Amino acid sequence: MQVSRTSVLAVAVAFFAISARGTDDPLQDPIQDYLHLGDHDQAVELPEFKGLSVLELDVNGDGRPEMFISADGYGGRLGNIWTVYLAREDGYERLSSPSRDVIFRPDMFYVGEIETLDGRKVQGLLAYHPGKGGGDLEIYQVANDYMVKTPLGSLNLENQGDRAFWDKYFAGPGDEQPHRSLIDHPPKHLTTKELSERGYDLSAVDQLNATRENDPKSPRTPHSPSTSAVAAASASPTESFPKSPNPIRHSRQRTDGAQTRIWIVAIVILVLGATSLFLKKRR
Repeated sequence: MQVSRTSVLAVAVAFFAISARGTDDPLQDPIQDYLHLGDHDQAVELPEFKGLSVLELDVNGDGRPEMFISADGYGGRLGNIWTVYLAREDGYERLSSPSRDVIFRPDMFYVGEIETLDGRKVQGLLAYHPGKGGGDLEIYQVANDYMVKTPLGSLNLENQGDRAFWDKYFAGPGDEQPHRSLIDHPPKHLTTKELSERGYDLSAVDQLNATRENDPKSPRTPHSPSTSAVAAASASPTESFPKSPNPIRHSRQRTDGAQTRIWIVAIVILVLGATSLFLKKRR
């Protein structure tokens, strides 16, 4: 039997391709994935964790709402910085974000079909960043596994046409309810106590907070209790989210599986290479 280098490489590539597909196993619990902060590039920028906000928004119009999650205080004047999870038939996929992140205020966005200022119709999330006398518009759209951000120009609210555009997408029904998005899509808030009561694993959050406790530049107050300790201190009945059936497994299943498959691929390549070399010497 003769084994060529080409056939060895072909087998290795095929095996790697099959293994790589397994690294994209769908997430069943986006909230637990978000709480596993070590998986997120922005973890170092997060404030001390006290809770999170969740929005379910059908950005791409497929009838399955995406999940937007943001930690309390993570963001600035332009709004919260959101991590987006694309809804699929068998779970969720965490999407990559634009270079400047997905940023919008819970009271200043619209989701659905949007007619832009130049008359085009697009499907997505329209965000408004208010400023002096008006503000800037951006639209976020889903493209495969990525969130694409497109600037749409600015609004001058003293201009009648611009004011009509703002009223159409952002204004509420009256002074008591001035923001449409808070009526159409009110954010759901979960404190650390509520997350703990639902069985979510907060160990990664505690680890991050502990690291900041030892950092003189950290805003965390020295000797403040851990997230888990605060969560266990009292109980608060809630109704928004079910308990996580197995929170630790959901947060780490993809990482552990990917590492295992990488080792298997490496071993297979080494074995095939050694076999090829041995057969070549025998010829």
